[in-house]
Amino acid sequence: MKKHLPQNCHATRVENLAVAGVPDVHIASHGAMFWLELKTTKDNALNIRKAQIAWHMGYFGAGGVAFFLVARAKQGDLFLFHGRDALKLASNGLHNMEQSAVYHGTSLQACVDRVLRLAGVYSEA
Repeated sequence: MKKHLPQNCHATRVENLAVAGVPDVHIASHGAMFWLELKTTKDNALNIRKAQIAWHMGYFGAGGVAFFLVARAKQGDLFLFHGRDALKLASNGLHNMEQSAVYHGTSLQACVDRVLRLAGVYSEA
């Protein structure tokens, strides 16, 4: 994913065992900061822990920007969801969630471009 980010982005992969629920990647660029939770699935089921739900809902409630990036391996497609959808994603997985996705497709570059626009790095055109 890092190779798809603009040169001026600062991305940090977080492996945090001390604070449960913190997403996998923090990205900052042009004053915009956001988090990405990376998930993969073979079908529609997602493993989202209670601590991850709590973190995303709390962060959203405080005005923070976070997303879930889900790769469905069998079909080779990607989904991008707002962090505020954590509870629905945990309950439903990808089943009946396509309408909530802010990106659904097969291009990682298009997905990255979409998340950067949503996070405020680029203006919506």
